[in-house]
Amino acid sequence: MVLLISMFSMTAFAATAHKSWKAVADEMGGVLDESYDIYASGDVKGAKDQVNFAYFGYYEKLGFEKTVMGYISGDRATQVEYQFSMIKKAMTAGAPNSEIRDALDVLEQYLREDAGQLDGEEERALAVFFASLIITASRPSSFWARLSPI
Repeated sequence: MVLLISMFSMTAFAATAHKSWKAVADEMGGVLDESYDIYASGDVKGAKDQVNFAYFGYYEKLGFEKTVMGYISGDRATQVEYQFSMIKKAMTAGAPNSEIRDALDVLEQYLREDAGQLDGEEERALAVFFASLIITASRPSSFWARLSPI
């Protein structure tokens, strides 16, 4: 029960503005795509600002990073953070547009994979909780008899 409550508290903030982690990942993908367009236009600083917005405005602020760390792994969160960093370094170095696009595509894929896994875990946890509740409530046992005031 404690695990279930903690899971919902971690996902509650993202759920207020987004229906799922997939929705967050999709929105982040749009921001990252904008960063590519800005980079392709020659504005390196503006492109890096967009990447930072995706990271700080979504990945950290909405709890995506913490949720990935808690439900997937710390290594995966580190891998995603590293990809953000590598993209900005490549932009600073003046990498070809195709290299930036490829790096952004990898990051977007990571985000979609993680979102899918997180959304699936949330659904499974709910199903297990409700199934357990139904089984427990429908079983006659001495436990329920002891709780009864009669």
